Amino acid sequence: MSLAYKQSPSETHAVSIERLRPPVFPANAPLSYIAHAVIAPAADGTLGVVPGPAPERGLEAGGLTYLIKDPMARHYVHFLETIIWIYAVRGEFFPELAVETLIFEGVEARDLGPGSPQRQILDILFATAAVIPAERYQGGEARHCVVIERARDRSPINKFCEPSLGFSWKWVPRLQSEILRGHAVSRQAGGGLPRLIYIRQGSPRHLLAPLEERLLLTLGRYGEIVPVDFSGKTLSEQMAIAASADVMIGVYGNGLANALWLAPGATLIEIFPPGVHHYDHQILCEMLGARYFGLEGDLIHRDGSRFGPPYGHEPERVDVPVETVNLAAIEAILARSASPTT
Repeated sequence: MSLAYKQSPSETHAVSIERLRPPVFPANAPLSYIAHAVIAPAADGTLGVVPGPAPERGLEAGGLTYLIKDPMARHYVHFLETIIWIYAVRGEFFPELAVETLIFEGVEARDLGPGSPQRQILDILFATAAVIPAERYQGGEARHCVVIERARDRSPINKFCEPSLGFSWKWVPRLQSEILRGHAVSRQAGGGLPRLIYIRQGSPRHLLAPLEERLLLTLGRYGEIVPVDFSGKTLSEQMAIAASADVMIGVYGNGLANALWLAPGATLIEIFPPGVHHYDHQILCEMLGARYFGLEGDLIHRDGSRFGPPYGHEPERVDVPVETVNLAAIEAILARSASPTT
């Protein structure tokens, strides 16, 4: 795929070792900084990193290396979470440094190959960076090395980006804009009927057919309803559809990773089986300034309500069809987001 836009190479500056102070990361962030690191493959396929000998004093070319130790990054939505960390940390703590190298542990080489959604995003945001999966990394030294390690995250699973919220909200809208521009996606001008995107997903995460029919009839009273199956669509197509949405609604699943392309002020309604709840897409909305509602049976999760266990009472039920939906709650949400058409 040929992208319409590719970011110009970031300017690299000479950085004084004395002037670049070690960053002060949030205490609960899964981050560590090593001014001069030695990275080496281990027998189990992971990468070890230790401080190396101090370099000579003076000026060095600025270049930032990330070592991402995240076994969940092989999943697309969790890869996006990792990208948010990379982008926001660089913007917040290392604005004078260009991203030079990205080393991924837990992501297969094919996931980072040309044309993959992951690589398309990386090529836009970090056009000049070397992207290396752990299986192909032979080891070496790195200046200004930041290690992102999901295992060090002190917040429960599905809240991986929670420790970054203090600063990532400043950077995620910029990240979104760069990626959308790179795919020549622009938002449609308002003024027409509200556009409601309903995400259709295959088994097991889907609504039972009679329930889906009732939901679509309800949505149709509040604007232009567009049922979409994101599977098989290109990344650019998915972005364009999501970016045009006033309301996006669907059962928890991969399709809702497209919440990252929603406009500020748009609404995401995420449907869970009773007793199950995740925070992945809720945190994306909070960073973007989109409104979030998670329906877990009769419970309604809203922006900022990231309390209690990361899952509901029966996390094993996440891969089952949804049999009940609180349609009254959906109507109440839509009444605030869109005016009835009849």
